[in-house]
Amino acid sequence: MRKKGVSSDGYTFPILSKVAALLESGGACFAGMVHCLGMRMGFQSDVYFCNTMIEGYVRSGCFGNALKVFDEMPSRDLVSWTSMISGCVSEGNTSRDFGLLNEMRKEVEPNEVTLIVMLQTCPSVLEVRQFHGYVIKCGSSIDQSLKNSILKKYVDFDIANDSEVLFEETGSRDVVSWNIMIHLYSSKGNSTKVIDCLNKMICEVKPSIETFTLIISGLGEFENHSHGQQIHCLALKSGFFDEILSTCLLDLYAKSGHFEEAIEIFKQMLAANVKPDPENMRSFVVACMHLGALRLGKAVHGFFIRNYFSVPDEEGARSLETSILNMYVKCGYIFSARNCFNKMLVKDLVTWSSMIEGYGTHGLGFEALKIFDEMKSEKVKPNSITFLSLLSACSHSGAYYAKAAKP
Repeated sequence: MRKKGVSSDGYTFPILSKVAALLESGGACFAGMVHCLGMRMGFQSDVYFCNTMIEGYVRSGCFGNALKVFDEMPSRDLVSWTSMISGCVSEGNTSRDFGLLNEMRKEVEPNEVTLIVMLQTCPSVLEVRQFHGYVIKCGSSIDQSLKNSILKKYVDFDIANDSEVLFEETGSRDVVSWNIMIHLYSSKGNSTKVIDCLNKMICEVKPSIETFTLIISGLGEFENHSHGQQIHCLALKSGFFDEILSTCLLDLYAKSGHFEEAIEIFKQMLAANVKPDPENMRSFVVACMHLGALRLGKAVHGFFIRNYFSVPDEEGARSLETSILNMYVKCGYIFSARNCFNKMLVKDLVTWSSMIEGYGTHGLGFEALKIFDEMKSEKVKPNSITFLSLLSACSHSGAYYAKAAKP
């Protein structure tokens, strides 16, 4: 650009400064070069140029340089102060940022962005309360985003009373406000309050997909099955059925023992071209196992072989394989379970113990002992659960092989 004789203006160097902030390495050096060149061309008094240099230095980890630029500015605007306070927050200098805030108010009133940045520096409940009081005392207008940020801070510290008071005092509440409160109640496993909060929310704003995901993933297991069905119906009526939500619903129904619903959710996922991961499929296999739905379980086994068999080292894949093995055992197909066991590329202690227990369930104590010997030859150390499974196998088969089971 300079070789072509095109002159730079007050917008050229700020752009270069932002580029410097994005560089993974050498950003500080490049920012310094841009700063020097800009000063040589007379932009040291340009507020926009100085603001971007402060931001560039802060992002490059050069807080001292950012502070020097800030101190030498002849005039500073709201962005200048906010950028500098943000730099203090990044540095963990919580004592200085409140000092800057007080100095700032002598020149310009902070806006909600400045205050939200300040809020992140509060490491304790006491300081959050002090900050909340400070905002009210200063007479600063608290817009919705700032209210939500303070509310979230109270929830993060698990202060239900303060959260509820602030929430009730908030005149207009958006979907974010409601989601924060739903997160509070669902994280405590209080399904009654979650449902009550959701019903009130619907009267004011339309729930988002995050609303339902927070409820289902947070509660995990509803005290009342009708609550789970109610959430499911509301999500469908709202037109929400994405990968995250369907995964949460599948996990919910499987964990709460409602296996028919879990199978139905899994079918809907496939119909919607949502590719299930090993954890989703494990929940489905557990449902099939409890219902004795061998045909569906075998279908999942085939899906696993086609899509995940090449990555057996992943914990989720190993857990799924073990669940498939247990499904065959519970459905009475011990030979299919052994075939699945033989084809597993990686076997952990849980897998070996499951196979031993499977043989015991079918009264095959001798085969359980053989598996135990194979396990020892593979240098897999048994634990108490393994020995209990082996003793149970011997007991079920009416044999007395336990004396052969030496650690």
